[in-house]
Amino acid sequence: KASTKIIIWINRFLVGYSNAIIYNSSLSRRQHEQRGYLVNRGHVIPNGFDTNIFCPNPDERKLVRAKFGVNQDTFLIGHVARFHPMKDHLTFIKAAAVVAKSFPKTYFMLVGKDVENNWYSISKELPKEILDRFLILSEHYDLVSLYRGMDSLCLSSTSESFPNVVGEAMACEIPCV
Repeated sequence: KASTKIIIWINRFLVGYSNAIIYNSSLSRRQHEQRGYLVNRGHVIPNGFDTNIFCPNPDERKLVRAKFGVNQDTFLIGHVARFHPMKDHLTFIKAAAVVAKSFPKTYFMLVGKDVENNWYSISKELPKEILDRFLILSEHYDLVSLYRGMDSLCLSSTSESFPNVVGEAMACEIPCV
């Protein structure tokens, strides 16, 4: 976004007053340094996942499913991402439609900022008879409980290789696609 580019450009001048610049990936460090950020102050601290928090919990799984009206024997596939073209919600729901036809006990949970606001536009791609098998949630701050309620997490992003949601779900022992 233009605003992000402006912030990066402005910060290029402000980092001279800092003791260190912390990045969460080598790629991010390289990209910023190519834009003039100080090379000698950059440090990479990769993302980590607290496995005391992100861990399986069968009791919470039951509570989450009860809260959203999902039977215990239903296979629940989650998609956790803000609504953004890069996250490619449309591909996810098209794939979900294919899966839903073959596996009637499969439900889908979409969670993320602005997902609810954009659901109408993307749901037009779905057959009407499966719309009730989609749980649409806005931005959620207790993702760990939602992961625990899922059977699988699906990433449909067009450009991310390993976003935090994948590591968090995996720490909860949720298979990821």
